Amino acid sequence: MKRISAPEQTREHLRALIGGRLGTAPDRSSLVLLAARLILEEALEGEVRDEIGRERYERADGEARGYRNGYRPGQMKTAEGMVEFSAPQVRDTPEPFVSAIRENLAGRTQALELSHLAGKRVRKHRAGNRPRRPPEPRDGT
Repeated sequence: MKRISAPEQTREHLRALIGGRLGTAPDRSSLVLLAARLILEEALEGEVRDEIGRERYERADGEARGYRNGYRPGQMKTAEGMVEFSAPQVRDTPEPFVSAIRENLAGRTQALELSHLAGKRVRKHRAGNRPRRPPEPRDGT
């Protein structure tokens, strides 16, 4: 059985969605979420490739600087909803591998949550403090 990378699996899901139908809003939202997932998984794969110096299933020239060790799940909140993605795992590196992309996303997710909550408070505050205006007179009345 051939193993398929996380980005390739996501590409297959995108092709199936696009090939089927995109007429409804939930389908379009799914398209956006899958596209975001693909971009994120490709970026994470590139980060691991740069860290260990080779592609998936490629042998190291000389001593290996680490090994891929499957995937682990991750989540990111977006305006469209939650994006669930697969992040490659790395082992046996000289220093523990920490994904800069995932660290950056964690901060963005928290910032998104805070800005969303702040926006709700502002809208609620503005709505509660609006003075009621009398109706505008119509012409001829």
